[in-house]
Amino acid sequence: MVKYNYYRISTSTVDDKLLKYVENYLENNSNNVAINFKNTSFVSMHDIELLERLKNSNRVFIRIEGGYDDSRVNNYTADIYVNMHKYDNIYSLYEMKLILKEINKIEQGINSNWSTEQKLLYFIGYLKEKIIYHPFFETAPSKDIRSLRGLFSHKTVCAGYAMILKELCDRNGISCQYVEGACNKKDSEKGWLTHAWNIVNLNGRNIPIDLTWTASKSKSGKLLDVGDLANVNEFIRTHIPGQYEKIQNYEKNLTSIDGKYLRVVSSLINKDRTFDTSRFEGSRKDGTRYSVTLVREEIIENEYLYAYVYQRILNDNTYSEPIIFYSKTNIALTLSRLKQKRKLEKELQDAIRKGDTKKADEYRTMLKGSEYLDGIEDRIDNLLFSKLNMVNALKRRDYYLGEIKSKKNEKDGTSYVDSILVDLEFGEKNKREQRTIKRNDGTSFVLERWGTIHIDGCHVYRYRLFETVKENNVYILKQNTIFTDEDIINDYREGIANDFLSRSRIERKAKETGGYLGFYSKEGIRTYNPNTNRVFKEGIYNYYRIKPDVFRDYYPELTFEDMKRMIKVYDLVYYDDGHNRYAEKIVNKNTNEVITDERIKKQVRFSYLWLNCAGNKHYANEEIPGYSYAFEVDSAQSVFNVINRCITDSIVKFGTIKPIEVYESVKKKCGNYKYAEEIAVAMLKSTSTINILKDFYFMQNPSSVNMEAPIEPLIFDLDAIARRKEELERQKSKLMEIIENNNQVEMVPYTR
Repeated sequence: MVKYNYYRISTSTVDDKLLKYVENYLENNSNNVAINFKNTSFVSMHDIELLERLKNSNRVFIRIEGGYDDSRVNNYTADIYVNMHKYDNIYSLYEMKLILKEINKIEQGINSNWSTEQKLLYFIGYLKEKIIYHPFFETAPSKDIRSLRGLFSHKTVCAGYAMILKELCDRNGISCQYVEGACNKKDSEKGWLTHAWNIVNLNGRNIPIDLTWTASKSKSGKLLDVGDLANVNEFIRTHIPGQYEKIQNYEKNLTSIDGKYLRVVSSLINKDRTFDTSRFEGSRKDGTRYSVTLVREEIIENEYLYAYVYQRILNDNTYSEPIIFYSKTNIALTLSRLKQKRKLEKELQDAIRKGDTKKADEYRTMLKGSEYLDGIEDRIDNLLFSKLNMVNALKRRDYYLGEIKSKKNEKDGTSYVDSILVDLEFGEKNKREQRTIKRNDGTSFVLERWGTIHIDGCHVYRYRLFETVKENNVYILKQNTIFTDEDIINDYREGIANDFLSRSRIERKAKETGGYLGFYSKEGIRTYNPNTNRVFKEGIYNYYRIKPDVFRDYYPELTFEDMKRMIKVYDLVYYDDGHNRYAEKIVNKNTNEVITDERIKKQVRFSYLWLNCAGNKHYANEEIPGYSYAFEVDSAQSVFNVINRCITDSIVKFGTIKPIEVYESVKKKCGNYKYAEEIAVAMLKSTSTINILKDFYFMQNPSSVNMEAPIEPLIFDLDAIARRKEELERQKSKLMEIIENNNQVEMVPYTR
């Protein structure tokens, strides 16, 4: 059939019969031929080479259905979507070879012992590392950013990420849907398809995956953190499927996965890597040269932190000992934007030279707002990675370089004034312990401690080791994750570097035991814990296969009426059971029944925490105009005891309120509470107990609160909030006085 100016042939194999048929058609017709495959698993590199031998092979194209099958294209209600997508998944033979080459490279990294979800996390990690969000996505051709072409161009947008992830899943037996829709109700009601994502089926559960997660995150080059897969409530709030999508009613049909499980498995899946596309070289004004490799991104306090392995380039073009530095500046994205800017500037000059004013105006529009990129390489070389900035980071031992800040010169309004902003508190509390080690043979590596893990009764230390090695006359940076029975970060024995952590042994143990090295005895003998050795040899991945208890269903948001009903029916009590000071009991007030249903328990916890801390709480028997609920004094105080103690713990331990410590304390003391982590994040914003859950409410419902107009029954009394802040400061001063006098600290419940 002739479709979209192509004669389309659907098949699942390339054989002699097909080749003869295509060649005959080309000789007798003027249309191009598009050979249609369901996905790339039905076509090989050899098949493409056979097609290239045909006469008129330049008129032969490959169509990969993937997410753009006919049923989707035919269902589009607006011509703009039909026109946008009808050519996107049709590729030249040369493009197809590039796509298959990249897919084969990805699949070579799959471990045969991996389960379905482990393969999925590997694909997510790979795409995040190798493909960036297109820096000029607004003006890029649709076929370049909404197709598999992102595999070889290494830049795409939401639709491209979703198409590529579906392709990888389809090839590897993972049930995956490509989904289009909108991020808000307004766009959805207009029938606009402004976003794309995936839904993967694991163990019969539908898991939503959006590699770009939100527009604000993706446009700044920030992609999905695996922890985002744990937040189905947030996903449902920001993703509305198009009317023709198979799965609707997300509240009933979507599930998330426990964030802690995801992070552990993801760190194991991506433990050994080679960095080739994220390495950059720079040259300072004094002539010194250096190399930095982007090896990791982390989300800290809702901000992205990028880890770079830094090395000086010596006169003989070898590399010095590596050091890990951290920055909030994404060099990979910045330099990619600079490269694209230079390309557009060249095309602009060509258009001007040819007198094509229309084209020139288009390029000027594309370049608008990119002025900050002028001189960015100089700012990276001589500000961010200046010797002074790095020396200061080394002296502080936080290895934090800060971020490049550029603002327009107030005098001329066009040039930029550059500076480095270093948040010392941020750097101090987020540093990781590292050590650079040099072997006797002159090679060197940097060792970064990465916590501990517990598997089947075994306790091991985990490290990430980065080393530049020469392979095929090319220097590349390798990352190996190693596991030891004893902490080696401060073990300075010569045998640790030259024997225990030799390059050959690291490579060998990566294959034999998944990176388990045992420990180095006092006598300098490499020794292994038999049980740990067995666990790693049998396959560490087997111990982290997905189980039913890691799934998290959608949790309906409680209305104020729901919360009032909860506190009227249930008591939330914390008591000392002799073992756990903060033991919890939720009791039905009418029947005295102790509640064991986790769903009810979560709803009760949230109701009490929210209503007690939102800034408008009052006790039973109090009648305040405009307020329509009340609850028991004892239960209210028990909630405040938990939250106040989180702040008290920080004061007692450090003499001040440290947000990160308060954060960890909240998570620990409210560990079974669904919203504990979100509340803890809110606590980072404000140390006032009054604002903790008000901040949280805004995070969860940003569009539903208008501070200009009071909302019933929620009323924010700004004067009362100010008075309560003062009360908290008085409490803090009193606690500090007690600490200074060396008296026992006794928490006083926060009263209003």
